Formats: sequence, C-alpha cells, structure tokens
Amino acid sequence: MRNRTLWVITLTMAGVLECTMALAHFGLQYEWSGFDFGALPAQLAWALLALNFSWGVLLLAIGCLVVYAGQSGNATGVFTRKFVFIVGLFWLIHGMYVWAVPMPLPPRLLWLKYVLGAFPAPLIALHWVPLVATRTVAAVHRPASVPRTH
Repeated sequence: MRNRTLWVITLTMAGVLECTMALAHFGLQYEWSGFDFGALPAQLAWALLALNFSWGVLLLAIGCLVVYAGQSGNATGVFTRKFVFIVGLFWLIHGMYVWAVPMPLPPRLLWLKYVLGAFPAPLIALHWVPLVATRTVAAVHRPASVPRTH
C-alpha cells in the first residue's frame, strides 16, 4: 500500500469513527431527555447534558477535520501533521484516563469497561500510523527555514 493511500484510508477511518462516536453522544441526549436524575440538582443534570452535547459537537467537528485531512492527501502540510498528531495524543491521554479512572458500571455491564478502555487504541493507531508512514515524504517537502531578522 502506498503511503498516500495509507494516509487517506487511515485518517478517513479515524474521522468516521470520531463522527460515529459524536452521533452516539447525540443519541444519549435523546435517551436521557426526561430522565429522572433523582437527588441531583436540576442545574447539575442540565450541566451533564450540556457537557455531553458539547462533547458531541467537538467530536463531530474534529472527526470532520480528520476526514478532511485524510481526503486532502496533504501528508506534507505542517499544520495538518501537527493537528493529526495532537488528535492522536488526545486519544492517548483519554485512553489513559479511562483505564486509570474507569466508569462506574452495574455488574451486568462490567464488560463495557474493557470496550471503553480499548476504544482509544485503534484511534491512536489510525492517527499516528500515517504520520510515521509519511514522515520521510514530509521531511523532503518541508520548506527550508528562513532566518529571522530583527
């Protein structure tokens, strides 16, 4: 597989996964509408829903940008490469947090702990493998630095 093809396929897959996760979080908004949060103050219940909605919007925006980065095929763009690296880094940090502080789940759903903990791993790979595979191409096409004048 050529490096450009790898770039397009892996980043498109990563972006689609992120957009799908966003849609799932928007679905949670629907599922939780009218949910009785018990003794939780109404302001905190609203804040949970607002945070979930905002998380979904951010995931959708980032997923669309990652798809765009992949489809552009611009593996040499400095901003594109840094953006893809930072999104992969986010998933690494998120994955470490999910493993260190797992979501409390009822006994019948404990299996989800492993799914939620493993989910970031393919996303990290889908973001960073194309960066590694195209690193020599990016280095060759990187413009020479211009000395700064004061």
